Amino acid sequence: MTGVDLALLGLILFSALIGLARGLIRESFSLGAWVIALLFAWGQHRALAAVLADWVAPPALALALAFALLLVVVLLPGAVLGAILGRLTERVGLALPDRLLGLAFGVLRGVLIVAFAVFLTALTPLPESAWWQDSALIGGLEGIAQRILERLPASLGARFG
Repeated sequence: MTGVDLALLGLILFSALIGLARGLIRESFSLGAWVIALLFAWGQHRALAAVLADWVAPPALALALAFALLLVVVLLPGAVLGAILGRLTERVGLALPDRLLGLAFGVLRGVLIVAFAVFLTALTPLPESAWWQDSALIGGLEGIAQRILERLPASLGARFG
């Protein structure tokens, strides 16, 4: 096992510990809030940027600021709702199952994040390096990334294929 393998395992462990600490309920609401916030910000940031253009220049900065503001506006209520439901879960005695399922969620999220990072890195010359070739984990993570790529819609998969 190489240093790169230890770093990848460290990232997965870090994600798992966050999942354990927060629990499945808070993690689920966090993920849902991020998805909704990103979709909302992507769809509405140009309209808000047009309003901000009178006060913010250049236009690219207005677009970035609008996107960030819309993200925060959606993420804050999602975080509050997740925290309330997380506390409710503890009060009704479901803290242990919630935390254990959060741990599993964290491991899965960590594996997917690391697999995506390996996939992106594989698009560079780094796979020719000795440390890449010597890694015990990278081959399996490339396989996970490949299976995900195969399940993407053809139009999106063609961009990465």
